Amino acid sequence: MAKSEPRPDRLIDVAALKPDTSNRRLHPTRNQTLLVESLQTVGAARSIVIDENDVIIAGNGVAEKAPEAGITKVQVIEADGDTLVAVRRRNLTPDQKRLLAMYDNRTAELAEWKPDQIAADHQAGLNLVPFFTDKELTSLLDAKELTETRKRLEVAKPYEVAWVIIALPLSEWPKHAAAVEAIQAAASFSSIAVREKGGVNSKGRGDPT
Repeated sequence: MAKSEPRPDRLIDVAALKPDTSNRRLHPTRNQTLLVESLQTVGAARSIVIDENDVIIAGNGVAEKAPEAGITKVQVIEADGDTLVAVRRRNLTPDQKRLLAMYDNRTAELAEWKPDQIAADHQAGLNLVPFFTDKELTSLLDAKELTETRKRLEVAKPYEVAWVIIALPLSEWPKHAAAVEAIQAAASFSSIAVREKGGVNSKGRGDPT
């Protein structure tokens, strides 16, 4: 690991940190809510990682939500990677220590991988083998395709759209097929699935490809 000249530790504004534009993690609402609750309940604990230009390498979610929890300063500790950095928190009650540990683990679990960025890494030829099995990587790339499908199905004004879900016994289908197909013809997206003993036959109009 390359060595650099040590610099004095410093206190800077959280707002001065720059987010990673290629961040591979998503922070859904539940994750963000728990991050803020954690910071408000037990305070900051685990460190984030930044580079020499104050770009966040790890901890983008925490840095984003810290101001919302009332934390506006970050103590920058210079490190060379050869020494672990431990954050000591004194005077915590046993219950606070338990909460801190639970928040730390659960907030990490509630973050998700960003399929678009993983797909871009894959297309760029980056080696993802140390991080994902073939099955996991395939699942993430499939998730990207699902995201694209959902985007194509987004409706600008959902309150002006009628969503219709109908389940009919197969024996009743001939009586209602014409009406259902008329609705299908008027829809911007539709799909019909008929479950028979041998499996499911489906057909649709406007199905994403």
